[in-house]
Amino acid sequence: MMILRNIMNFQGKLTGLWKSPSFQRCAGMLEELLERAKELLECRRPVKVKVRPLKTSVARISFKYGTITLDPSVLELEEEEILYVLVHELAHLKAETTYHSSAFWKEMERAFPEGKAKELEDRVMMKLHGKMV
Repeated sequence: MMILRNIMNFQGKLTGLWKSPSFQRCAGMLEELLERAKELLECRRPVKVKVRPLKTSVARISFKYGTITLDPSVLELEEEEILYVLVHELAHLKAETTYHSSAFWKEMERAFPEGKAKELEDRVMMKLHGKMV
């Protein structure tokens, strides 16, 4: 697994941020959180994470490539909230649906039992109020 190094600024131009120590720490944290998310859902498929501005959501998953794309605003969240976003996208992958189906919620409940998923979703949505998960 690797974090794709195409961090872009909000004008869409490739920057050299990936070379900075702060980005390296961030990339390491994302790798750790992705591994935790995969363990929570028992996901064995290779998954990559990439960070770039998204227009209508804070995250999305490519079923074809196994890539989670995160909007840079997600990196401003607390670690537990970033973990929630990663689990959310992996749950779509595991349930093989873009919808919030019963199979999707079963995967979410596996990772965050007893209503914890809804609590985290509410926190994430409140912080990223202008975008959708």
